[in-house]
Amino acid sequence: MIINYKELLYAIFNSDPYSENGQEFPIIVYDILNSGLPVAVFKNASTCAKFFNTTPNVIKCTICRNSLKRNRYKLERVKLDERI
Repeated sequence: MIINYKELLYAIFNSDPYSENGQEFPIIVYDILNSGLPVAVFKNASTCAKFFNTTPNVIKCTICRNSLKRNRYKLERVKLDERI
């Protein structure tokens, strides 16, 4: 159980605060080599690109093609449900 908390804290510390003002939906980065655990949450492609040291267009292309970043990380856009 402690391992799950460490992974959650790791994802939170790698994340940036979500802003509802933007039109883009948040991007969640999953580590598929570590049981698909979340690594970070980003509010847009620009901040995610800084994390991976690349451009926002590369991040958008990776998400669109549903490919892996660095053969390890799955990037996914999520829509936040307002009912929660």
